[in-house]
Order: sequence, then C-alpha cells, then structure tokens
Amino acid sequence: MRNFLSKTAIAGTVATLGITAVGLAPAQAITFDFTGSFDIEPSFSFNEEGVGLTVTPFSTNPLPTGVVRTGFGMGVTSFLDTSFQVDGFGFQDALKLTFDRVVEMTSVTFGFVDRKDEFTLFVDGVEELSDEDIPGGSNTYFFSPTFLGEQFAFAAIEKNDDFYVKRVDVEAVPEPAAMVGLGVVAAGLLAQRRSRKVTV
Repeated sequence: MRNFLSKTAIAGTVATLGITAVGLAPAQAITFDFTGSFDIEPSFSFNEEGVGLTVTPFSTNPLPTGVVRTGFGMGVTSFLDTSFQVDGFGFQDALKLTFDRVVEMTSVTFGFVDRKDEFTLFVDGVEELSDEDIPGGSNTYFFSPTFLGEQFAFAAIEKNDDFYVKRVDVEAVPEPAAMVGLGVVAAGLLAQRRSRKVTV
C-alpha cells in the first residue's frame, strides 16, 4: 500500500513538473509592428501574446511632444519640430518602449534610414549602446548579446541621426513565481526519491 501511494505521489509530482515545464518552454519571438496609418498621440499601447507595451516620446525640447505613427514606423514630434522621426538635429529625441514585464530584446528594425544614421540604446535608464550603426539593407539590428529589461529607449544623439523605429522582436522572460514553482516541484521530487531509498 505504501509503495502504491509512493508511486502515485511521484506520478502526480512528475505530472505537475511536466505542466510547469510546458509553461516555461522557450518563448517564441514576439513581434511588435509599429507601422500604420499616420497618427500623432501622446502614447500608443500594444498587446501581443499577452505582453503589454506602451510607447512614449522623449525630447530635450521642453515643449510638448508626441509619438508619430507612419508607414515607416514610429517617431517623435514636438512643437516647431518639422521632422516626425527620432531626430538628433537641434533637440535630441528618443522613443521609449515600456513593457509590462521583463523581456529579452533580440532585434530592432528601423525605417527611413540612410548610411550615416546611428542609434543609442538605453535599457531601464542605463546607456548600453552608444552611436551604433544601423545596418543597411534590411535596417535590422540584431542584439548580441541580447538585453533584458522593462524599458528600452532608442535615441538619436548626433545631429545627423534620424530614423523611425519600425518593429522590435522580443522574448518574454518567465515570471519569477513560475521559476519558484518549478524549484519547489523539483525539491519535492528529490525528497520523495531520497525517502524511497531509505524505506527500501
């Protein structure tokens, strides 16, 4: 009887572990596409595969700013600013992407880029990349290594830099509670296995 209960408990634990492992399977890349019909708003919100994102503007221009959506992607505008791009001329602009959880940023694609355009990346307020060249052709920059964070800001620092942010690809990071749950299940399995060895 004890042997049967022990086997049943182990089977139940393995099933739980399997369900938890499925929940923690490597995430598919999640794409946020910022292209669309022309619009100017204080912010834009997105939700893809359960991951929320709010896009807001930043500019050193003290006058009111907004996010611009175009067919090329998203940019920043402010009073007396004739460019709708993320632009470093005159005032320095940045497009801030704030996620509702920690994500892994794997790539970014820019729009309306020329060969001299560069970007600076801030992750959770810390400058991680400075004056990075935007690749020609696809205009897609693949991060290696990748960056983990909740807020990513793509900035134009130099006066010759101007671009749109067309899309980003991210992967969701498993929630800490799920990781703790997996650890508890694994510890339970180990304890049952040791108990079984003692009673044999």
